[in-house]
Amino acid sequence: MKNTLKKSVKRILSVVAAAALLFLLLDLVFPVDTGIDFSGTLTDRDNNVIAATLNSSDKWRFRAELEELSPKLTDVTIFKEDRYFYYHPGINIFSLARAFFSNLFFGERTLGASTITMQTVRMLKPKERSYLNKFIEMFRALQLELHYSKDEILEMYFNLLPYGGNIEGAKTASILYLGINPAGMSLSQAAALSVIPQNPNKYRIGRYNSAIEKKKNLILNTLAGSSVFPQKEISGALAEPFHSSRKEIPNYAPHLLNRLAGEYPLKNAIHSKIDSRIQIEASSIIKNYIDNQKLNGIYNAAAIVIDNKTLDVLAYVGSNNFYDSRHSGQVDGIRAVRSPGSALKPLVYAMGFDDGMITPRRVILDVPINSSEYSPDNYSGSFRGEVTVEQSLIHSLNVPAVRVAMDIGCDNFIDRLCKAGFKTVEKKKKGLGLSVVLGGCGVTLEELAGMYSGFGNKGKIRNLRYTGDKKYDTNTVAVCSPEAAYMISDILMKSARPDVLYGYLSGKDMPIIAWKTGTSYGRRDAWSIGYNPRYTVGVWAGNFSGAASSELTGAKTATPLMFEIFRILGSAGNDKFIKPDGLYTRQVDQETGLLPGEYTTHTVDDLYIPLVSSSEISNNYSKIFVSMDETVSYCSDCLPEGNYKEKVYKRIPPDLASYYEKYSLNYEKIPAHNQECPRIFSGKPPVISYPVAGQEYLLQKSGDSRIMLQCFTANDVQDVYWYINDKFYTKARNDEKIFFRPNNKGKIKISCSDDMGRNSDIEINVSFY
Repeated sequence: MKNTLKKSVKRILSVVAAAALLFLLLDLVFPVDTGIDFSGTLTDRDNNVIAATLNSSDKWRFRAELEELSPKLTDVTIFKEDRYFYYHPGINIFSLARAFFSNLFFGERTLGASTITMQTVRMLKPKERSYLNKFIEMFRALQLELHYSKDEILEMYFNLLPYGGNIEGAKTASILYLGINPAGMSLSQAAALSVIPQNPNKYRIGRYNSAIEKKKNLILNTLAGSSVFPQKEISGALAEPFHSSRKEIPNYAPHLLNRLAGEYPLKNAIHSKIDSRIQIEASSIIKNYIDNQKLNGIYNAAAIVIDNKTLDVLAYVGSNNFYDSRHSGQVDGIRAVRSPGSALKPLVYAMGFDDGMITPRRVILDVPINSSEYSPDNYSGSFRGEVTVEQSLIHSLNVPAVRVAMDIGCDNFIDRLCKAGFKTVEKKKKGLGLSVVLGGCGVTLEELAGMYSGFGNKGKIRNLRYTGDKKYDTNTVAVCSPEAAYMISDILMKSARPDVLYGYLSGKDMPIIAWKTGTSYGRRDAWSIGYNPRYTVGVWAGNFSGAASSELTGAKTATPLMFEIFRILGSAGNDKFIKPDGLYTRQVDQETGLLPGEYTTHTVDDLYIPLVSSSEISNNYSKIFVSMDETVSYCSDCLPEGNYKEKVYKRIPPDLASYYEKYSLNYEKIPAHNQECPRIFSGKPPVISYPVAGQEYLLQKSGDSRIMLQCFTANDVQDVYWYINDKFYTKARNDEKIFFRPNNKGKIKISCSDDMGRNSDIEINVSFY
């Protein structure tokens, strides 16, 4: 008896071992495929879907982790579909036996008894319903249970459930039918959603809601006899009516979805830092605004909103209409390379502050630059003579910005742009020059906004954060000192604001904003970037085609948009700029911005960086000995014994004097020096403004073409003397234009001496044709 029992046990164990070995072998040869084709989804900072794309089978299937699903949905579904899900190995033997005997004794063709695991297998690889396929299904179910946990299988199950049409997955159904994330559904909604996969055509949302509600209540009444939910909660769910219809696919940030899908090709669900409220409102503002601008030939705009504390991107509007194919709406305006116009000027001045060359109240020249490298004009076509740094930045004057760039070094400025993350500038840096200061380069809205967020963050910038991925947590880069950043912000806050002019905001709620505009050459791009310590808002407007518009300017087109978007950020954006401990205030001469000198009459407050900012003393006036009729000036070497007096004159730089002369502007000149004076002066020599040193001039061989000679001098000079190849050519007034015709081609030396004996030389090349 015992031997027989032992043999039976051995046979059973042998059969089990053989079956197990066979199963493992088959599992190795025929591995289970659990690949699920998901839609691409982009979620905001609160995990709401804000953009999505169809999967490769043109279905909407949003991936959901089990933690995202409401426990009510999982509990209802498990109770209804497979109460012993967590206890069986993928196959419920008792349910299978019941189905088998039902088929055998009652003649019912029932293939039921499918567990959730078996249903998951069937949805992964749909097959025709038959007994053979049922056995394959059971084998695959055992495989799933071998390789995956129960929660992983349940997650697959909810991601595969069909809900009618091309909608699959519980998260998709919750968003498109209920309009909510699956974590927030009620018991009534959970019961309703559990009905649909049984027969998606019979229980179609919107058309057969009454049938869904009837079935839902039947499930809830069945649940009332269990302990899964409290009776009170079930009663409330029974009383809750079911009203639902298919919603539109969320599509608030299509450009960002396209961008991040390219950066994360293996991710179907990307969690961003976008704030949906700000994103939706900013998109609406831009769309409505550009709809009104189309009459002016302006069809596109883009905007980005940055949290300066975290560098999170809160809004990303790549265009005003993603689906406007006629005007290239799918182009991402945040990454499009465009000309920045004047938007880079603040960095020039910030570098000047850090180099100690300038302070906000320092007076600089706004007169034409005579240079072989670059001679810009102001946007207005006019010049102001002398302006403070503060005035030149507020009014976005071109010439003073270029002068500062020349002082700090054009290469240094370009290198700083590269350091700040301007990729196109870095690629083309070898071919760039001073025109970069005024927009002669390519930048993106993302790069510009990143730079300005640095001004709002004490001069420090980091990569902008679109997701929580660690790749965005890079080292901090300082584009300027905290002191320079504060001075730039203090100046840019003083620009006249359109939200004040048009009453968009009350004084109480008005956020503090430093802001700067830019308009590219030919009016093809309009920029406006505003920032404070909390937020940065960058706006670009124009046409992706590059078409110009006479109405397109940063101040007129982009700025109203920028301020409207800033308005929706609310009072949270009212942070104030805090003056750094290393920044002080001092009194300076109002006329020069330098420390008060002997002839200073009025002073003003000016910010400065100790041990960095220049400590030069103002010396823009000097005492001159002149004749009683003020027609002749003297020095100590030629001062007569009497018949003279002392008078204070303002020192006028030669290029400013040249500007005054060119435009016939009155200024007080120092009288011509005594011609009988034996002393040769060592002051500044004449500056030859034309021809330009080093350039080549092409003249007609048989014609009468000539080259103009022109210079500008100190304001104590009356006459100048011109020499060609060291031979005297002619005498002329200091402001007189004269002409000469070269006799030979090749290098020509041109010299100019003033009536004080000071001299300048240049060389040019001449060719004939």
